[in-house]
Amino acid sequence: MPAADAVLVFNEKSPTYPNLYEMIQGRLAGVTVTREGATQARSYKVFIRGVGSFKSGMQPLYLMDGVPIQDPDGTALMYFNSSDIERIELLKNAGTAGMYGVRGGNGVIAFYTRSKRSMQGSAKPKSGMTPIQFIGYPSVQREFYVPRYDTEVATSAISGPVDHRDVLYWKPLMQTDSQGRSQLRFPLSDVVRTVRIVIQGVTADGRPVSGVQLIQVQ
Repeated sequence: MPAADAVLVFNEKSPTYPNLYEMIQGRLAGVTVTREGATQARSYKVFIRGVGSFKSGMQPLYLMDGVPIQDPDGTALMYFNSSDIERIELLKNAGTAGMYGVRGGNGVIAFYTRSKRSMQGSAKPKSGMTPIQFIGYPSVQREFYVPRYDTEVATSAISGPVDHRDVLYWKPLMQTDSQGRSQLRFPLSDVVRTVRIVIQGVTADGRPVSGVQLIQVQ
């Protein structure tokens, strides 16, 4: 890979960000990140000044450890954990982004995650969070943390901290009953008013299925 035009490096002392769009906002020279829509229907647009191709749309090409990320609606980078990112590279010139052809016509933003060892060593539950164990590949153990709302709040406390989470829940393994139904429960955040549910899976006979649904929170 050619030398990057700009590089951001993160470690365990770096601040956390709600998503990867917020992670690059205002930190890469020549990159503009704008938020579209209200909080409940949030999406992002990213523009790299000085590059552009009439054949490739406006969004840059995103890479996660070298794998392209499809982002047609400006929400794909909201579903990655910013704490897992170790380095971000910006490729925006013909000599750097040009190796990706038309796909890199609007520039390239490449994300690199920490090694498996470093991620496992730093994945410690924060105060007020309950770890949920991911069941997947046996050599990689991941946890998704959700707030604990079963603890009592002191009567003297006027209000607790505001829950600003964008990604509310992720369950990697779930099975349906004989009627094709299943249930799950998860806490909502204080700012979300519309929940975007994405379901992906495989049927008993090996057919892939997927679905997306928006649900209004009353």
